[in-house]
Amino acid sequence: MASVVIQAIAGVLIASIAIAGGMYLIRADRKSRRPTESERGLTPTYTERGGARLDAFNWTIPFVRIATYQDFVVISCATHEIILRRGEVTAIERERHLFFRGLRLRHVRPQIPSELILWPRNAGRLEAALRASLRV
Repeated sequence: MASVVIQAIAGVLIASIAIAGGMYLIRADRKSRRPTESERGLTPTYTERGGARLDAFNWTIPFVRIATYQDFVVISCATHEIILRRGEVTAIERERHLFFRGLRLRHVRPQIPSELILWPRNAGRLEAALRASLRV
């Protein structure tokens, strides 16, 4: 009898975790589709949904929105909203991890993640858009 109760509790717990995880991913997906408040009324020169490594957080494709504008870039996901302006990015470096090619952004802002790696679907196009926007 006790083992049946334990199995039922375990089943409910696992189902609750799965539902909560699914709801969080749905929220993350919705957030990655919407422009941030600082982008309202502006048209990006380039936009992409990709992945990113932001210090300890690793978001896979398509949970990160990357949008470039004439003089700034917005990187947003469920846990971060980062705006980088001209002069704040010191280098854009190509990064390779296993099967993925990414772009590491080196910057001077201490209040945002120091490790900032973007995992786009097309690294060449994103790199060109970032360099044009940030003039790096």
